[in-house]
Amino acid sequence: MKKKVIKMKPKLSKDLYSSEEMERYLGALSERQDDKIDTLVEGFDTLNRKIDNHTEMIGSLMEDVSVLKTDVSILKTDVSILKTDVSVLKTDVSVLKTDVSILKTDVSILKTDVSVLKDDMQIVKEDISVIKSDIKKRVDYDEFLALTRRVQKIEAKI
Repeated sequence: MKKKVIKMKPKLSKDLYSSEEMERYLGALSERQDDKIDTLVEGFDTLNRKIDNHTEMIGSLMEDVSVLKTDVSILKTDVSILKTDVSVLKTDVSVLKTDVSILKTDVSILKTDVSVLKDDMQIVKEDISVIKSDIKKRVDYDEFLALTRRVQKIEAKI
């Protein structure tokens, strides 16, 4: 806020100034200086308030930075742990790949074995069918005894 300052020039004459004029002139100069000093004081007060506000903001920011440093430290630790865990998981996946490869080989062998067993079972079924047929062609023991008696009775009659 600028104040309008009226500049007063002293009378330049050959005469000496009267005490009343001199008093008025010095009063105006004093008032002008007082206004300038008041303006400076207001400026200093404004600057001091701004500095106080900035000091508070800097203090708050320093607290925030401290919290952020702690958080970053925790995050670094967590990332380190995660790296270790990922390394372990990579090893586990490698082992699992090997195991799956072995299982694939085993399944292939089992398929071959099942195919052989299937063929063998077909042969067994065919053999059982032949055996059944042969058994049906043979005479049952009870029937044989009955036939033997009949033949004996017929022979006895003749």
